[in-house]
Amino acid sequence: MYFCWVLLYFDNSWQTATGLNAMTNWLALEDAAQYRKMGKSTIYRLSREGDLPAHRIGRVWRFDARELDEWLKTGKLASTRDDNA
Repeated sequence: MYFCWVLLYFDNSWQTATGLNAMTNWLALEDAAQYRKMGKSTIYRLSREGDLPAHRIGRVWRFDARELDEWLKTGKLASTRDDNA
């Protein structure tokens, strides 16, 4: 079973079928925090609450830099802060 998953993981058709692009700039939690100049705990909390575009793979969070840019451009950060006030 594990061997089949590894083959699927590295197969380009799997990436296409799941919508993952090889050119996507995937960021780890720490990288996303540094990229957006926010604290790691803030990034984690917003991701968990569904307010930040994030992809959870098992126990690991991954962030698409392009999605984070779009999220910031749409003003989602401001509306999230207003909701907490």
